[in-house]
Amino acid sequence: MKKTDFKKDRTPWSRVFGRSTLGPVIFTVKHTQAPHMAAYPSVWEFPPAWVDIIELCKKLGVPCADTVSGGSPGGTVDCQALDFAFLDGGVFSRGGGYLGGLHGAWVYGVKVLRFLCYELNLTQPRRMSGEAVIPSHNELRREIADQLKGNLQELHARIARSRVLHGH
Repeated sequence: MKKTDFKKDRTPWSRVFGRSTLGPVIFTVKHTQAPHMAAYPSVWEFPPAWVDIIELCKKLGVPCADTVSGGSPGGTVDCQALDFAFLDGGVFSRGGGYLGGLHGAWVYGVKVLRFLCYELNLTQPRRMSGEAVIPSHNELRREIADQLKGNLQELHARIARSRVLHGH
């Protein structure tokens, strides 16, 4: 099998992720906005790629914050926030039965995007600004393993910053 044949078997990365207006290295997880607008969305309402990303992050054991806050006597949820931090960024989602603010899921960090593309069998985006080379899947896996062996305070601080910047 030629190297180009393998690429043909992969889904384009742009079917799952898109550029975000939130920042230059923030990417939206497509089709996650509507399910995040419900107070209690079912897992079946989310695109399979988002469910796979959550399960992958849990399996990796990277730092996570998952909270539900607010609510009324009628039982509606005001805000749901999920954050995972690893590599040069992380993954976050915001949702709930509120009108303003963010609803959906995002990936931030070029290495995080690349790692998720490898894991989800997606094509890799072209080299991005500031990238000398595209890291291999194994290089990114090793970097995650090294992060988890090291000081996790920076990753937890990244989650805290995400919550300040993106609400919760």
